[in-house]
Amino acid sequence: EAENRLLPYVGCKCEKGVCKPESCSCYSFGSYQSEIENSKTQISTFECHADCLCNKFEPCLRQVPQSGDTETRFNPDGQVCFNRKTQIKSVLSQCSGKRFPEGLVEKLPDLGISLEVFTAGNGKGYGLRTNFPISKGSFVIEYVGEVLTMSEVELRRKKHGEEGNYVLTLNEFLVRRNEQNQEKTGIVESIHIDAREIGNSSRFINHSCDPNLELCAVRRGDSVPHLCLFAKRNIHQFEELSFSYGDAPEQSSNTHGKGEYQTCLCGVAECTGVLPYDPKAP
Repeated sequence: EAENRLLPYVGCKCEKGVCKPESCSCYSFGSYQSEIENSKTQISTFECHADCLCNKFEPCLRQVPQSGDTETRFNPDGQVCFNRKTQIKSVLSQCSGKRFPEGLVEKLPDLGISLEVFTAGNGKGYGLRTNFPISKGSFVIEYVGEVLTMSEVELRRKKHGEEGNYVLTLNEFLVRRNEQNQEKTGIVESIHIDAREIGNSSRFINHSCDPNLELCAVRRGDSVPHLCLFAKRNIHQFEELSFSYGDAPEQSSNTHGKGEYQTCLCGVAECTGVLPYDPKAP
C-alpha cells in the first residue's frame, strides 16, 4: 500500500553544507547513467532533501510546488545545490484538470521554459508543447498527482472507465536486504499516480513510440518515487512533448476494452500502431 512506502532516508552531511558529486552521499546512493541521444548523462535518482545538511542553511528559501515542500535550494556559497535538479518552482502546481483550457501556459522559471496546453490534432485531443528550446538531459517536469493504492485505482476505473484515465503506474524491481545487509530475493513494487483531479500540465503529455522525454523515478527523503521527465534529445521550440506509456502489447494478447487494441496516433515512423497495454491491469 502507498502509505507503507513512506520510509525515511538519512540526509547527507556534506562539509559546510556544500554538496559535491564526489562526496554527497545522496548522490552516490542513487544515480545512474542514462542513454540520452547516444551520450552518457548522469541522472540523480536520490536528491538532497529536508534532512540534509545543505538544507540547514537559509540564505534563500524557495517554494517547490512540484514536490509540495519548501526547500532550501541554495548552499552557504549562494549557489543552488546541484542535487536538487527536479525541485523547481512552478506557477501551476495543483489544480483540477478540468480547468486546463487550450492555450493555458505553465511557467517554470527555474528552468527558463514554459509549457503550453494545445490541441495536438490527428485525433489525439489535447497535448503539451514547449514554448522554448530544451537541451537534451534537462529536467522538464514531474508527473504530479494523487498516490493511490491498487484498490483505489480499480474503484476509479470502474467509475470513469477509460475516458479521462490519467493513472500512471510505475513498476520497479527492488532488492530487499536482511539485517546482515545481505541481498534477498528481488520483488516488484508498483506505484500509481492519478493526475485526473490533482496535478499539473504533465497530464496532457501524449504517448509516442519515439518520445522526446524519458521517465525517471527520483526520490527525495523517502521511498516514494517522484516520476520525473527528462529530455532524451534536444527539443525544438513549439515541439510537442511525449513519453512512452510502456511497452507495446504482445501479438498473443490482442484484446483491449471492447475487444481490440487502442490505436496509437503518435504518427512517427517507428509507431507500433497500438497504445501500450498491460492485460494484467485492472
